[in-house]
Amino acid sequence: MKISILIANAYGMGGTIRTVFNLAGGLAERHEVEIVSLVQHAEEPFFTLPDDVTLKALLPIGRMAEGREPPGWLDQWRERRTPWTVPESELRSNKFITARTEREMRDYLRRTDADVVMGTRPGINLLLAKWAPSRLLTIGQEHTHLGNHEPDLRAAIRRRYPRLDGMAVLTEADRQRYLDFLRPPPGWLATIPNALPPGDYPRSSQENPIIAAAGRIAPVKQYPKLLKAFSMVARVHPDWRLRIYAGGRGQDNLRARIARMGLGNQVTLMGRTRDLPGELAKASLLAVSSSTRGSG
Repeated sequence: MKISILIANAYGMGGTIRTVFNLAGGLAERHEVEIVSLVQHAEEPFFTLPDDVTLKALLPIGRMAEGREPPGWLDQWRERRTPWTVPESELRSNKFITARTEREMRDYLRRTDADVVMGTRPGINLLLAKWAPSRLLTIGQEHTHLGNHEPDLRAAIRRRYPRLDGMAVLTEADRQRYLDFLRPPPGWLATIPNALPPGDYPRSSQENPIIAAAGRIAPVKQYPKLLKAFSMVARVHPDWRLRIYAGGRGQDNLRARIARMGLGNQVTLMGRTRDLPGELAKASLLAVSSSTRGSG
């Protein structure tokens, strides 16, 4: 059986991307698996692609599009046009879902030889429900909880998710919310927590005075709130340190905030890491300041 997993941008760094790679690696032990990225902004993905998993992108962007023939007037119009299938709140939270990537995804679904196609966020799930041919088995995944979605997105979910052949959510609590919200048939909805590949992982000795935090620099991560909380700790326990493993835009602003708060000697922006389990093992505490999480 061939399984295709659709994701907005497989070449970046983030929890959903890491989880998708883990899932693909596990499924590849029994099936043919490909990850399909709506866009490609880098030559290679940040995370290592699992063995026996293929990766393809539908639309090069940024420097990956340099040297290519510029888009014609029709594609330029598509890039400006709002995909009417996806609500505004979802478009605000993911810039890679555009009318042009919708068209690319629609064309992909028409020609793919996959047996099963999985979506990995609400916008992709909605497009999958709308455009997937009936010959495909369609599965949606949610990496956040139902209560986190805006009213326009919840309305679209109620209208279109039942067209999917199945859904997976992260927690049993969220599964119950979706059962109450959608009233799906038995067996349609499953709880599948995020998983790690098998192996031995380092464990913290809990002896180092280090607090770790990880995730992209974005408002939802609430790093300013984390810094405010840590400043209270720093005054009483000056030997403790905060390490933030984060990438993306906003590092300069966050670094300036750290300096203004007088925390330059105790807070370090560590940048991105491909070995987060190893880095977490050096710390004694993990701080999660996000305003919302798919699972605790």
